[in-house]
Amino acid sequence: MQVKLYNVDNWVDTWYDTDMQIVFVKWFNFTSGIHVRKSCEAQLEALKKFKATIIIADASQAIGMPYPEDQDWFESTLYPESKRLGLKLIISIMPKNTIAKIGARNWNNSGTDSGLNYIEVDSMDKALLYLKTQNISG
Repeated sequence: MQVKLYNVDNWVDTWYDTDMQIVFVKWFNFTSGIHVRKSCEAQLEALKKFKATIIIADASQAIGMPYPEDQDWFESTLYPESKRLGLKLIISIMPKNTIAKIGARNWNNSGTDSGLNYIEVDSMDKALLYLKTQNISG
């Protein structure tokens, strides 16, 4: 069953899958500080409420880049809080759009530098296969 966490059409859809015990995010546009932060805050709430330890972030259709102030917020707030709440793995399905890919890679690299475990793949099938082959569950 899916528990909706945050959704704005054409920007982002964020939910928790109770069967898989994974937080899922489908990004469409990184260029809104409002929606980026609200989705990330909803993800943090899911980590806390459901004790989730895995996020699959599908940015395959995303455009744009997070604003610099969002990147600063990721480093000052999002990453430390994610680690504190027990986040173990973020699987990032990389954007096809070149600009968004640069933004996602910056996001992933700064998260990795902060001590989070990011894995980059190019499809949902590969994300789920990674979990299966590594015997990782939420």
